[in-house]
Amino acid sequence: MARPGAHRIRIATTVEQVWFDSKDGTRVPMFLGYRKGLKLDGTNPTLLTGYGGFNLSQRPSFSARGAVDGVGWRVRAWPICGAATSSVRPGTAPGMLANKQNVFDDFIAAAEWLIRNRYTARERLAIWGRSNGGLLMGAALTQRPDLLRAPWCAATRCWT
Repeated sequence: MARPGAHRIRIATTVEQVWFDSKDGTRVPMFLGYRKGLKLDGTNPTLLTGYGGFNLSQRPSFSARGAVDGVGWRVRAWPICGAATSSVRPGTAPGMLANKQNVFDDFIAAAEWLIRNRYTARERLAIWGRSNGGLLMGAALTQRPDLLRAPWCAATRCWT
């Protein structure tokens, strides 16, 4: 039961999994979250997130903070960068060491896919990453400044 004076927010959302081709031709999965009835006209503010390290990836989940932070985003995208599953790039150390460039290529390909499929436009695409994801944001922005313009990087802990 809600507290007196509390407001409930009900938003009909959809989460779907799509696949896109990365630079090396690998089919990479990506989850998309958006409100039902979304128009694919290239005008949707979109937040593309990523981690892509240590054989880990970000996946859609609900959080109260995310609901508040996400009010301005019509689309939220979670590509599985670096193919953090052995089934996508079998026999490799996904997103690690000599394969780190795969993470950056996957993230860039995800951004291109979102634009090509009219979920958003370059001018309405923001990118976000924390910790190893911050490294991903810096590398992707450095490699494709023409594509990615609004980075948001964060660190959770610093070790000395």
